[in-house]
Amino acid sequence: MFYAPKVLGSGGTPLMGSLAVDAVGRAPGFRVDEVERFGEDVALTLYPARTEES
Repeated sequence: MFYAPKVLGSGGTPLMGSLAVDAVGRAPGFRVDEVERFGEDVALTLYPARTEES
């Protein structure tokens, strides 16, 4: 995932479609594996967080 210091507004392309999540506690979690900086941009390498079930 790349972060850049830009604002696209409501007309921008979303990162992903609807996840149908109605509460933060039900949202999928991720663990950060690596953080890299490219000029003003930041790249995150993310993996799904382990759940109690896995």
